[in-house]
Amino acid sequence: MAHLSERKRDRKAYRLAKKYLLAMKPTQLSEADVEKYLVPRGRKVSLEDIYKQILQSASNTQMAPRVIKKGIPEWDKLGPVLCNFDPHAVGRKYLSWEGVFAEIIRKLKPAGKVRRERNSIFPRLCRTILDGAAFLSRFPNAGGFYRWAELFNVEDDDVRLALPTVLHRSISGLGFALSCDFLKEMGFEHYGKPDTWIIKEFKALKLSQEDSTPKQVLLDLFRVAKHAGVTAYAVDKVFWLIGSQKFHLHKNSKGKGSAEDFISYARKELRHSG
Repeated sequence: MAHLSERKRDRKAYRLAKKYLLAMKPTQLSEADVEKYLVPRGRKVSLEDIYKQILQSASNTQMAPRVIKKGIPEWDKLGPVLCNFDPHAVGRKYLSWEGVFAEIIRKLKPAGKVRRERNSIFPRLCRTILDGAAFLSRFPNAGGFYRWAELFNVEDDDVRLALPTVLHRSISGLGFALSCDFLKEMGFEHYGKPDTWIIKEFKALKLSQEDSTPKQVLLDLFRVAKHAGVTAYAVDKVFWLIGSQKFHLHKNSKGKGSAEDFISYARKELRHSG
């Protein structure tokens, strides 16, 4: 049996993922409904919204969402502590993460057990708050941030890779994958997030090498998108939805299938040439 070229394999893998996703979608959703997931949200209109997204993306890891949500049910409740999410004002107000932490405790009185050790969830959030404010303070407004970020939007994948690298090195708590999450949630369609589902499916289908790092998986995601003629955001969403089954735009909707079933199906199909 002839082996598929890399280009053909990438293109076919995406087609198979899209076909599987459309077959597994909740019965109450149309194909048009599913397509809505493949288009990024609009860009943020204010620096305050960008700042809030940094905090949300940085907190989207391991146990952090559950712990933070229990203590602070809504992100907007941080507004009084964070100067209505004005990063310039936050940078002027606080000199240390301990100061931010003390103000959160005093004003918001988070529910549940709030650990105070430096590497615990709330202290980590407070360091992200300070670093995020310092990073965004270099820009006068949202337009300034987008103009800077677009400097990395070139055909050279290594240059494109540099943007999430700069972000995660500049902002504590915003790791590389979470920096990618931030960018795609900011409306950058040429980014996806190399999360656990993408990594699992890409490695299983040999779209990535078994020892690939998240950075290499992102480069592989760029490659698949280019060969399939779609955006990196669309590739991300198709493979992520298959694994997570979180059709979050439609309440209480869940697909039929699994990442394991898709991998088994796609492996068989990819053995055939064409």
